[in-house]
Amino acid sequence: MKNLIVTVILVGTLGYFGAKFYLHYKVSSNLDTALAMIQPFADIQYDGVSSTMTGKLSIDGISARFGNFRDRLEIDSVSLITPGFWQLLTLGDMGEQMSGADASIPDSLGFSITGMRADVSDDFMRAMSRAASEAAPKIDEDDIAANCVGKYGFSMRTLKRLGYKDIVMSMSMGYRQE
Repeated sequence: MKNLIVTVILVGTLGYFGAKFYLHYKVSSNLDTALAMIQPFADIQYDGVSSTMTGKLSIDGISARFGNFRDRLEIDSVSLITPGFWQLLTLGDMGEQMSGADASIPDSLGFSITGMRADVSDDFMRAMSRAASEAAPKIDEDDIAANCVGKYGFSMRTLKRLGYKDIVMSMSMGYRQE
């Protein structure tokens, strides 16, 4: 009986780590293919792929430079969040599942970006600030809040004068079927 329990634990552990290795290999190879296709438009590098038993798959240590911009954008991790590890394994077959008669949508799915960081003096951030100010509503000169606390956001120049060196942002979004 003792040998059976040890064998079951050993097989389960090897199965889990084998599935994890397969998942990381599959994600890394597909990601490398996608990055090679966008190479003329963006230079993106990453440190590695990680996953957890709770169903979170992350691409860690991302560094990107877009188009003609000189500066790089750094991201700690980009994650896909599922209900569990086994749902991560079935996401690879989602295209085939959706075309079949027994198509099913996962009960929950999320996306997260953690630690997106850029220097406030980067040319990329200046271009983003310019685009945001053009899209934002015009500031009413009589609106004290807009003029005082930056109701519609501070410009990169203002942030630099206030002592900020980097802008760091994290966000997540997802859905859950009830």
